[in-house]
Amino acid sequence: VATELTRHIEVAGRLEVIGEGVAQAFQEPASAYAVEAVRRRLRLPSRYLVSVGTLEPRKGLTTTIRALRHLPTDVELAVVGPTGWGDALGDIDPDLAARVRLLGRLSDDELAAVVTGATASVHASTSEGFGLPLVEAMSVGTPTVHTDIPVFLEVAGGAGLTFGIGEDANLAAQVARLLDSTQTAASARDAGLAVASHHRWEHAAQQLWDLYRGLAARR
Repeated sequence: VATELTRHIEVAGRLEVIGEGVAQAFQEPASAYAVEAVRRRLRLPSRYLVSVGTLEPRKGLTTTIRALRHLPTDVELAVVGPTGWGDALGDIDPDLAARVRLLGRLSDDELAAVVTGATASVHASTSEGFGLPLVEAMSVGTPTVHTDIPVFLEVAGGAGLTFGIGEDANLAAQVARLLDSTQTAASARDAGLAVASHHRWEHAAQQLWDLYRGLAARR
């Protein structure tokens, strides 16, 4: 985002990058009890993918939904987030639509439980500002599968499994790796937890404090 910004306005010497942190509910994985309770209440299957964010075209939900065609029929998709603008879901095949759960808004605790219980957190966005749901998933130990856009590559730090924009078959292939190999899933989980440990609001606050302290000293 910082690089893109410099293409439009001159910000030399005045640009500072400070990332985001996760809410308290995502400081550690939700308990098995919390996951099972929310799964039963929301009628989620034992194996599901989760996609978090406002429903709008740039989130690439149609790519994620099309990927279901290449995955076992018992794998469903839980979509969490409010309705945004545009036709985010597109013309969905009825058979695939039956495997999609639109959950709307959830509380932080509910969301943490849904993400913790997912097989993978999928991020098919074509563009993002930061990608906080990606960090939230890593923070609770859920493997992430995301597009290879620069912001995701930077934030995920190599911990996620990647695919190209619109590549539903490649998305499905990456998810299949997690379904078929406990070792792959465990490695993705551990890598994500390591990266997520650096995304805390305490870190962001310290960076902001240091920035203002430095500016004040120069004045």
